[in-house]
Amino acid sequence: MHDYLFDINTVRFAFIVGVLASVFIYERHHITSGSIVVPGYVAVFVLQPLILLITLLNALFSYWVVNHVLAKRFLLDGRNKFSTIMIISASVQVTLLKLSPETPYLWESSIPLLVGVGYLVPALIAHDFGRQGIKLTMRAVGMASALVAVPMTLAIMFFPDAQAGTRLAGFGVLAFPPEWIPFAVLLSAAAAWALQYNYGFRSAGYVGAAYLAMLTTSPLNLIFLGVIGLTAWLLVTRVFMRTMIVFGRRKFALMMVSASVISWAGVWISTGFFDVSIAAYESMATVALTPLFVPGLIANDLERSSPFLVFSGLVYSVSFVLTTTWIAATAVTGYYGGWVPQPMAVAVAVVSGLVIFGNQFVLLAKYFWAVLLMRLRSMAPARS
Repeated sequence: MHDYLFDINTVRFAFIVGVLASVFIYERHHITSGSIVVPGYVAVFVLQPLILLITLLNALFSYWVVNHVLAKRFLLDGRNKFSTIMIISASVQVTLLKLSPETPYLWESSIPLLVGVGYLVPALIAHDFGRQGIKLTMRAVGMASALVAVPMTLAIMFFPDAQAGTRLAGFGVLAFPPEWIPFAVLLSAAAAWALQYNYGFRSAGYVGAAYLAMLTTSPLNLIFLGVIGLTAWLLVTRVFMRTMIVFGRRKFALMMVSASVISWAGVWISTGFFDVSIAAYESMATVALTPLFVPGLIANDLERSSPFLVFSGLVYSVSFVLTTTWIAATAVTGYYGGWVPQPMAVAVAVVSGLVIFGNQFVLLAKYFWAVLLMRLRSMAPARS
């Protein structure tokens, strides 16, 4: 089975072109395509229309639940609304991933029928549905994805190797089995929201902690991603932002493109000239784009906050995601595959979870205590 119908370099090329296409559409028409990362992902699946349809349905469902159901009962705005959309759409994606049947398609022998594009893409599209409307968002996504699909089509026509596909292989370098990645992504999204809401910490976007947790078995990989993120941050803030007008989507796009180009060049140089596997996961489909977008997310968070806040957020979120995923996998499979002793992993999961969600636990305790008092008072006999 393959994650993509194209080889890794083609997928990475589509990701970078998608970022540029998204910015071009925004600058020309002032509409956004969900996010600058969406067009590249959509274009990669242009030959799998059912997957794109499921992504759209997921986005529509998440948009409807948040804006027409939850918004009538809760006060949701800004980051809280997007966090809610993210958790709902990722949950839908995880459910579809577990229930989806498979069938042959094109040159691929096994394609899941009901799986959407990525864990974050439906949420990004749904967020723009609520911000600028369904029609404008679909128009932006379609135009930007079409700009990426043209070189993808040419790659299929003139470069047969582009159809090689990215196989689900080489997962031995990951800290936990690939089937637990969706669970880790949900934990990462929840932790990112709580850390930002409670302490102002940032942790490489909503999914960064999950992908970094997967690579904790190789400290060199983590150092590589951190150095690339720091380099991209310095390049954009110390060079580009001092010589041109850069803000908003332009700034984020520069962060992502700078980090992607530097990282991709680093992986290529290290393996091509020095035979050093800086990114041991570089041939794996599920994390094929990790060295491109994770450093960009780190760079963007560094610019929006500070190195201390980002480092603190990553330490807490990665520790929580990694150990909690280990514990959950052990409870289900009965096999503990972590490289930290299990009692220590439980302790780290509990402590980090209490720190991250401490305010939410306090609020829940106060709520249940208030409910309990109300029931006790209602049960007490009335005084004469």
